[in-house]
Amino acid sequence: AGNGTDGTITDFSDGDNADYYNLVISSGTWKNAGSIKTKFFSATGGSVYLGTSNGNKFNVANELYISGNTTFFTAGEITASSITLGKQFTLEADTTFGTSTAASSITAGNKLIFNSTIDGGKSFVTTGEGTVTFNNTVGSTTPLSSIYIAGPVVINTTEIKTSGTQTYENAITLASDTKLTAKTVTFDGNVNGEKALAITGDSIFKGTVGYSQPLTSLSVSKTTKIVATAITSNSNQTYSGAVTVSSEAILKATGTDSSITFSDSIIGSKKLTVDAKAKFTNTAATVSNSEIHFMNTVEGTSTVLTIQNTQAAKFDSNITLKNLILNSPTILNEKV
Repeated sequence: AGNGTDGTITDFSDGDNADYYNLVISSGTWKNAGSIKTKFFSATGGSVYLGTSNGNKFNVANELYISGNTTFFTAGEITASSITLGKQFTLEADTTFGTSTAASSITAGNKLIFNSTIDGGKSFVTTGEGTVTFNNTVGSTTPLSSIYIAGPVVINTTEIKTSGTQTYENAITLASDTKLTAKTVTFDGNVNGEKALAITGDSIFKGTVGYSQPLTSLSVSKTTKIVATAITSNSNQTYSGAVTVSSEAILKATGTDSSITFSDSIIGSKKLTVDAKAKFTNTAATVSNSEIHFMNTVEGTSTVLTIQNTQAAKFDSNITLKNLILNSPTILNEKV
């Protein structure tokens, strides 16, 4: 268990001989059947199989770097101050990645980088405050069952796909146009980056979106719950399912002729301001949140729009609808 190991290593079952040593694998296949603890682990060639039984731990005090293919079998955990995985990464068990929050680890970078693809119908969890960077697709071949990430996330890939939920507890930076596919995608932190974000599934926004860097565009295929105060994009926003407003919020699309499209109703207990051209695409839509303010034109030539159970509705520009039914106090500042 030293530096410069070639060939195949198998049945490294308990890791006792590797404690406090550096492990460097340059070729062949390396299999670890049990828990292991080491200062530094590097695999610059070959394939690495981590854990063939449940409950194993792979603890690296400093950097874990694997440039080849990696398969993680164990239901245990991988812990390191910095983790970089280079090629295909396959989950054969529910997996937890720990990013230490100790002061010495924070100064070392405390990051988890996936240059690899990630596949396998299992859960993916990170703990701690380390930044997770996805530089390749996740779940595109075999969707993961779920994703939960506690720290900040940089999404520099075109797709992240799960059969269940995706939960991001911290800030997200979009470095690539991307599609998130899940039963529900929950954003507890802010989302920024001048890229397009497409969500296939339900969405929950709890942090502001596009505050420091407006998104290029945003689309949600199913329902949207807005707990955030603002969602801002340079181009269009599209909400194909019902929108529930749980916090006073503004939807803003800043680009010339940009629009915010609703294909279902708007409901909720808080005020919603729409700062862009509003388009309704379904034949019948209802607005029944506490207040609604349309700052630009409202369009929908085949839509019957009903305003009801609303304390106040305000239209600042032209309205082009098949029919507008007002069952709540309304201010019309332009023509219908």
